[in-house]
Amino acid sequence: MEPWIVWLIIASGLGAAELLTATLDLAMLAFAALAATVTAVLGLAVGFQFLAFAVTAVLMIGLVRPIARRHITRPPVLRSGTAALVGREGTTL
Repeated sequence: MEPWIVWLIIASGLGAAELLTATLDLAMLAFAALAATVTAVLGLAVGFQFLAFAVTAVLMIGLVRPIARRHITRPPVLRSGTAALVGREGTTL
């Protein structure tokens, strides 16, 4: 089996697992596997493919993950419903 097919299967498996977990971590590893797929398609050796996977995975998890987590955990700018009533004065009857 061609190496690029193996990397594509790994990327597909990680992508499918990401759909089940929705954590964004596996999506970044799937992207790294796609980078290794590109290096395999270019005909580079297996060592370069693993290097491309490792470097891309470290960069994605080290640089992109903190930014994505910050955007996911940010509270909404506009409060609505009962959250808009917190801290306001009210009158009970």
